[in-house]
Amino acid sequence: MPNTLALGSRRHGALIDFDPDTPPVSVTLMRTKAGISLTIPWESDSSPYASWFTKGFQIDGPEQRDPPHRLLFSDSHGRVELVGCWARGYHLTVGGPGSGTVWASYAVLGADGDADFSTVHGVRSSIPGLRAWVGSESVTESTHAEFAEHKRFAVTASREPNIEIGGSPKLTLVPGWNITRTEDGRTIKDRLYAETRSEAPKSWEELLRPHDALADLLTLSQWRDEQPRPEYAMQFGDPLRTLDGRTHGEQWRQVVRAWHRRIPKPPTRREHLIEYADLGPRGLEKWLNLRQEFSRAYDPIIFSRRLTRVNADTLLAQAAPGLEALGYLLLIRDRATPSAAASSILRTRLERILRDIRGVIPFDGDKWVAGTVDTYNGLKHANRTLPDHIDILNRWRESVFAVRLWTAVELGTPLDELAERARRDDQSHPWEEVRRSAPEPPPPAL
Repeated sequence: MPNTLALGSRRHGALIDFDPDTPPVSVTLMRTKAGISLTIPWESDSSPYASWFTKGFQIDGPEQRDPPHRLLFSDSHGRVELVGCWARGYHLTVGGPGSGTVWASYAVLGADGDADFSTVHGVRSSIPGLRAWVGSESVTESTHAEFAEHKRFAVTASREPNIEIGGSPKLTLVPGWNITRTEDGRTIKDRLYAETRSEAPKSWEELLRPHDALADLLTLSQWRDEQPRPEYAMQFGDPLRTLDGRTHGEQWRQVVRAWHRRIPKPPTRREHLIEYADLGPRGLEKWLNLRQEFSRAYDPIIFSRRLTRVNADTLLAQAAPGLEALGYLLLIRDRATPSAAASSILRTRLERILRDIRGVIPFDGDKWVAGTVDTYNGLKHANRTLPDHIDILNRWRESVFAVRLWTAVELGTPLDELAERARRDDQSHPWEEVRRSAPEPPPPAL
């Protein structure tokens, strides 16, 4: 069995907490839908491990403290470094045995503990749809007919040059491929990784921020939820070593993040409002800055796409603060004073957004402004008539579409092409309520 941590894994091994005063202990490492967990048993409440879980509980024993931020698990298949650890959940018999569970944010496979992966110098992640959007191909294939009944099929994998984006931390798109071998054959996957690196060690969250921003752009472009999946991490204290002890440059360790929502692949070809050819590397760097500068506007809008099983009221209530923030920030950009921008009404803010997209919006922009103001105020104020759910849903659709169009215009998408893509976009068409006719009453009993 290789050193992996697939969903549903359960491994038994030893714990290394980098404290010479704690005794050896056998633990269980698991990965479930709830996350990555390590279950630690103890024989009595005098165990130092019990002190990780019983804070606030009157118990005899060592001084109570939090578990270390990183732990190392080891079994016959290899080592796994757990980082971002915290204690949650335990049970015990007073004065007797017990067990507690430590949860981790990330698992670094193969790390030997000499390097502290609590901070890292590089992270690589995959984003569904990124490779196809960029148009990167590292794997090509060809078929040659030599005889009528024989053919020769060739697959060639070659690394294309990296695409340097920039930003801080610096973002790079790294083409590549990987091969999975089974008894039945080989599977070759064309890959394009988002990579950020820094000379100084940084937190995982800081290095992954540009990855999140890149996924957010794809979400806005096609209005389909995209989220990055960290797959590899690099720490300068963990170089590639050979058996003779010599180092040979960087080593990228495989990574498992505790949470990752699986998103089904789209049933049809992805249609984008913003194409990579419109932007190039410089346009993507501009997006990274825009995403940070207008985060108060984008956060609510993008999060509304990730909501599931909620009603129309919730969608509009979630997205509306993003609209207000975008209008406010644009007024500030126009040199309005902060007090004047802050006191501007919703209609003024929406009209400011409309000014930039009037030439490409595929529906009546003035009706969108008026309808959104009336619908949102009706939703927000109890002394007004509550709008119909289908009207609320359509105002959310139009408002999200307006922010998507504004982003495309801001990033320099050619207006004539953008107007054509907007007409084809699913959000250009209103939703209609389908009312089911009442079933016929049963015949009277005889």
